[in-house]
Amino acid sequence: MSINRRKAMGQILGIAGTMTGAALIGPKALAADHPCNCCDNGVGTGGTDLEERRLPYVRLDPLVAAKEGYEGYWRKHCSYGCFQSILKPLADELRRQGRDEDAERVECVPTNVAAVGQGGMLGYGSLCGALTGIAMAVNILELPGGNATNAAVLHAIFRYYEKTSIPVGDVNESGYLKFIGAPSNQWDDGSAVTQEQVGASVAGSVLCHASVTNWSISSGYGIGSKAFTERCAQVTSDISYIAVKFLNDALDGKLDAPIVAPANEGCISCHGQPGDAQTPDNPVGASNVMSGMECASCHAPHPLDTTPVHPDFGGGDLSDCLTCHK
Repeated sequence: MSINRRKAMGQILGIAGTMTGAALIGPKALAADHPCNCCDNGVGTGGTDLEERRLPYVRLDPLVAAKEGYEGYWRKHCSYGCFQSILKPLADELRRQGRDEDAERVECVPTNVAAVGQGGMLGYGSLCGALTGIAMAVNILELPGGNATNAAVLHAIFRYYEKTSIPVGDVNESGYLKFIGAPSNQWDDGSAVTQEQVGASVAGSVLCHASVTNWSISSGYGIGSKAFTERCAQVTSDISYIAVKFLNDALDGKLDAPIVAPANEGCISCHGQPGDAQTPDNPVGASNVMSGMECASCHAPHPLDTTPVHPDFGGGDLSDCLTCHK
């Protein structure tokens, strides 16, 4: 009798849980959304062979990915939704093309692991979960040009997120919202959340907390509202859509999207010079910035006295923040 590694681990953990009086982890926690026959498929482990084991990417329909992302958000939020929005349509398309072995490799990737990204890492407000999920997906795909192309696609998606008024609604394609089934959320009284209430805003940052705050200021709704969750579901859809468009372009060797804010050039001219130490000619310190993020998201242009003054800003106790920013 043969048994694959996932089943074996599930049985071992189940036995261990029984012996200690409580199950440590159930077999379902180890399962992918699509069960596979061989857990040595997927993209490997150990960190030594990812480049050789990336998953084959084929052209996908951005609308299909957008719908999968939107629906995935309601199951397990933004990061999971974006991760699933690439892998599920990819596996389905490979099956349709008769490439069952390749499809099984995709299906062996457990998409539930991406749920950690929700709310900027379980509510911490750091990198937007939609970007986390997309990053996880893009990084394990085989694209022409290898690592450099994967990075270019990912950076183009991040820059799109920074500069675009999202969610975009029907700007992507006519009938976009109808196709993905949005808006679908309801207020507590049973009335529908409208697209006007969802609104749109420019994040100006890849960080969840900045993106959400800018949207809240623009829309007038807070993070406890039904408009907020509908907004995040649609952002998940938008990022899934644009990711597939950029991936398709990369597959054709035609990716031509901005990957960094133009205003960063002035900052990097000082803060990103070659070298590894401060010198009289370069007092800033040549290697003190490693970033493609929009600098102005967090840093005020010089002179620094234009920075808003906050209580104890500059290294003190910032516990007063929540007295205003609840």
